[in-house]
Amino acid sequence: MTHTPTPAPRPPRLYLDNNAISGFFDPEWQEAVRELWRLMQSGRVQFVTSVVTAQEIAASKRVNVREHFDANFAPGDLLPVTPEAEELADFYISERVLTASHRNDALHVAVCTVNEIEWLISGNFRHLARPIRSEKFNRANHLKGYKQVSILPPDEYLEKMV
Repeated sequence: MTHTPTPAPRPPRLYLDNNAISGFFDPEWQEAVRELWRLMQSGRVQFVTSVVTAQEIAASKRVNVREHFDANFAPGDLLPVTPEAEELADFYISERVLTASHRNDALHVAVCTVNEIEWLISGNFRHLARPIRSEKFNRANHLKGYKQVSILPPDEYLEKMV
């Protein structure tokens, strides 16, 4: 009888929003974000993001952030905004998790949710990386039958997982 080896477990996928990516150059987040990059380079985590993040970074005036993004994210790392994600983002807004003026933030969470990515890494404390906001997103996800998403700043992810 031939034994087929069990494939190695897939590393956790982390969705990075534009704040997490630009944190590579921000003194406040630099240490934690660069540690995430080391984990990615060693194969312990996998980064993904979305076309929303790509658009936000393309509009950035920070050339170093744009170049860093282009050097580290291939087209296959960019998740699309599907009709399902659009609908879920609209639901977040209708449930008053966020206002319509912060739709891109709702889209970040929706893209994560519909792609079953457990971790959204963000330094956006106003709209995303706050426990009360995370609870509201996950309450809405539960109402729609989706899994929870953990929305954390880079340093808190590292404290929990490393």
